[in-house]
Amino acid sequence: MSAGDLEGKVAVVTSGSMGLVQAVVTRIADGGAKVVFCTNDDGSLETSLSQAPPGVSGIEADISKEADMERLIGDAVDRHGGLDILVNAAGIQRYGTVLTHSPSVCAWTSQISLTGRYGSTTGRIGPTTGPTTRTTLRTSSGRTDIYPNTS
Repeated sequence: MSAGDLEGKVAVVTSGSMGLVQAVVTRIADGGAKVVFCTNDDGSLETSLSQAPPGVSGIEADISKEADMERLIGDAVDRHGGLDILVNAAGIQRYGTVLTHSPSVCAWTSQISLTGRYGSTTGRIGPTTGPTTRTTLRTSSGRTDIYPNTS
């Protein structure tokens, strides 16, 4: 991707305040898109925003909460008039087996990694900034799936 490839696009990135996903936020913004990311850690939000390129904003949100995902998507739509790219990057993993994890750890992992992705994908998507421009990227365990809007 080179500068300007994403000019005029709006992206939402879940969990974009640290590490590899922070680099994804920067790369999308460097391509010309406006980016809204979320984190569930207020401290990392402020740090990330201070280091972010122009066109990047962020909010504190917990992807396991449907209302927070509505608010995240709504923030992007309200701020920028639509949504073209969704990067579902948030997820957690706890190493071990069914025998070593409590049911609450299994439920928490499912809430973040499955339910959270559903909430961000379905939350108040609203209009796109142009026909047939919405793209959803879903990442997990080193795999990225790209779902272009074909309507």
